[in-house]
Formats: sequence, structure tokens, C-alpha cells
Amino acid sequence: MIDASILEKITLNFSGDVPFDSLDSKERYIYSVMNSIERILNTRRGSVKHIPDYGLPDLSIIYRHLPSSLSLLQKYITFTLLKYEPRVQALQIQMVENKSTDFIIAYELLCKLKEVGYIRFSTTFDGNEAVRVFR
Repeated sequence: MIDASILEKITLNFSGDVPFDSLDSKERYIYSVMNSIERILNTRRGSVKHIPDYGLPDLSIIYRHLPSSLSLLQKYITFTLLKYEPRVQALQIQMVENKSTDFIIAYELLCKLKEVGYIRFSTTFDGNEAVRVFR
């Protein structure tokens, strides 16, 4: 089991300042996948020239067409994560009711990860077009 990316091993840190050495191999694997998902979801489609469909479309367009664009965003998330995060074998996405003013959209991702099984991640999309992924 590859428990972390090369960058995570070099910096000995996961995003959110989670120390690499504070986690066992399984948790490093989960955090590595979570960091990768967050990186993918924060990349705007078309910004990686050699991989034009990597990332999500401009979220301002999604926000402008709410709530009708929510199902479209779910499709983009599913397509992109299944294509560009190979450790995710299956994915179910469910909308979460927004009970906060800190974000606009929230989804719960139930991911089937190779080597680990099912893990649930939460995502929030804020008004600054930033996506946060957490457990």
C-alpha cells in the first residue's frame, strides 16, 4: 500500500498541518487520498494545459445557476475523481443541507478506496470558490 505521495513524504506533512509521522500507514493513505481530492476539486478545468478535463469547471458559473446546477456539479465531481484519483474505486455523492453561512454548497462523499474500503469525506464549497475536504 502506498500510504502517501512523494511530496507528502518529502515535507513530512499533509495539508492542514497534519504531521506525517503522527499517523499510521492506513491513516496516511486516507489523508493522502483526501489531500489529492481537495487538490483536484480546487483545480479549475482547463488550467492544466496537458490535461484539459482535470479539475472542476469555474464555480462562479455553478453558483450563478443554483440550485439547478447542483446535480451538474455532482456529475463533474464524480467524473473527475473517478478518472484522476485512481485509489477511489467507487463514489457516492450526497448533498448536505447548508446550516452555515461559511459555505454555499456541501456534499458528503462516500468513497470506496483500494486497500481500505469505504471512507466518508465531507466537502464544502465557499463563496471564494475554495473547496475544503475533511473527515
